[in-house]
Amino acid sequence: MPDKEGEDTAALKAQIAELKRRLRNNLAAVRHIARRTGENSESVEEYQAHLDGRLAAFARAQAALIRGWRSGIDFKTLIAEELLVYAVREDGALALSGPNVRLLGRAAETMRLAIHELATNAVKYGGLAEAGRGLSVHWWIEDERLELEWRESVAEPLTNLAPTQGFGLELLQQGLAYELKAETRLEFAETGFSARISLPPASGARHFFRIDAESVAEGAGEQPAHQ
Repeated sequence: MPDKEGEDTAALKAQIAELKRRLRNNLAAVRHIARRTGENSESVEEYQAHLDGRLAAFARAQAALIRGWRSGIDFKTLIAEELLVYAVREDGALALSGPNVRLLGRAAETMRLAIHELATNAVKYGGLAEAGRGLSVHWWIEDERLELEWRESVAEPLTNLAPTQGFGLELLQQGLAYELKAETRLEFAETGFSARISLPPASGARHFFRIDAESVAEGAGEQPAHQ
């Protein structure tokens, strides 16, 4: 007969090992966020504001993962929560649409940080700033990949189109590729900033998201018409 006590001990050891691994990863992530934020801040006040925002987004990611460690995190809820930090709700200035998708594990954590950076930029300089005309975020499934389009519009043509090198740009251009094997395309146009992120379903044994096949079949997962 199986040794129940031995099985319980083995399961407990596995859980402790996983907890230690996650703790090491989280501490490494916090150190990286703090270091890169410091390298790109021009004042103590700017450093504090940016670091507070990024650590708060990281904390929200951890809390959400604890709540949904089995089922994953609803993608639309994740996006809405990061925009709600800036009191931005789904209305005339904000449109969110796409199929029911749940991000899993590291994908939920990394994508939340990416959405936080996009939201911060939109509120300060882009489609959600005073001179902005709005933001549309749409996602769909294409060739088994999760495709996200973030599109901002502005009232006046943008003149300073050169992106500022910093933590946010590094995360979008390099971090998503490294952590999730994602492909990212950024466009800095006079009419507004846009981003396209393409996320594969998995990398090795790590799965990044689950989809609601019914919502995709009903048409919620179609590519935007302007593409």
